[in-house]
Amino acid sequence: MNSNSSSFSSRWIMIRSKPYGFVWEIALFLVITYGFHLIYRAYSSTINASGIMIGLNDFFIKTSFHQVQWIYKSILNLSFNVESNNIIRFVNQEAIAINMGCSGTKQLLQVLVLFILYPGPWIKKTWFIPTALFAIHVVNVHRIAMLGFWRAESWPYWQWFHDWPMRVIFYLVIFGFWYWWNEKLSRPVPPTNPIKSSD
Repeated sequence: MNSNSSSFSSRWIMIRSKPYGFVWEIALFLVITYGFHLIYRAYSSTINASGIMIGLNDFFIKTSFHQVQWIYKSILNLSFNVESNNIIRFVNQEAIAINMGCSGTKQLLQVLVLFILYPGPWIKKTWFIPTALFAIHVVNVHRIAMLGFWRAESWPYWQWFHDWPMRVIFYLVIFGFWYWWNEKLSRPVPPTNPIKSSD
């Protein structure tokens, strides 16, 4: 197992050192990220019916619900009422409901799978993966808060805002972490003091 992993790492270092190695790097990123998206979409009902996912979804729904309320009270100074089923209703009677689709667990799993599968030193993954997961959760909370703020201000095109800018932002953040990992943390560092010949 270790020899196979070492052999793959050696081949990957050789591939990415070639002139067009970046093409393979981007291709691997896309295959893992979009492949996970397709698998999750095809089996989302089965995945989310598992005990651990029910617990994770419930935890992140409740956590996001309370953190979004804090943003509205402490930062945006919005007036709102809290209703059952994790609904926040604003004074203009518009509302947002924080449900399983808002929990962010799909994106968290996507990041987890991406950086487990993508090559790189495991010692760095032990701190990098939790950092990326925390960042994704923070982005999700602010995404929900912005969607609610859009409702509170009665601005038009909410569905477009939900489906495009607020969805794309997840993938920009994921790409940013991948770029950081690929370019700064997992790329082999050339020796700073090469051994010189005595001739």
